[in-house]
Formats: sequence, C-alpha cells, structure tokens
Amino acid sequence: MNEIKELITQAISAGIAKEDAFLWVFRRVKKYDAPMDCSDTYARAWSKAMGGPTVGDLTRLIKEMY
Repeated sequence: MNEIKELITQAISAGIAKEDAFLWVFRRVKKYDAPMDCSDTYARAWSKAMGGPTVGDLTRLIKEMY
C-alpha cells in the first residue's frame, strides 16, 4: 500500500486529473507489471486477476488522497 500511496502523491504532484489517476497509478504499480498502453477496463480486469491491492483499494485511496 505504501507504493500506491507514493504513486498517488506523485500523480497529484504531476497534475494528473482525479478521473485519470486510477489508470496512471495502476500502470506504475510494480506488482502488476501492466503494459503502459493498457486501457482503464483492461487495467481493472488485470488488477483483479493479479490479486491485491484490489481495484476497490486503489479507488478508495485515490478518493481519500485527492
């Protein structure tokens, strides 16, 4: 979770819009190793398949931190 919180902080600092934050952070979470050109729908399915942190965890943290 610390990695995700750090990435959310970086997204905020970089001026990434809240609605784009999920995909921006997801693409950078090392555990997922997702393609940088993946879509939001693909990212959410990939996250579920790879196991925690879940889409809900990531969405909740973004909502809390933005």
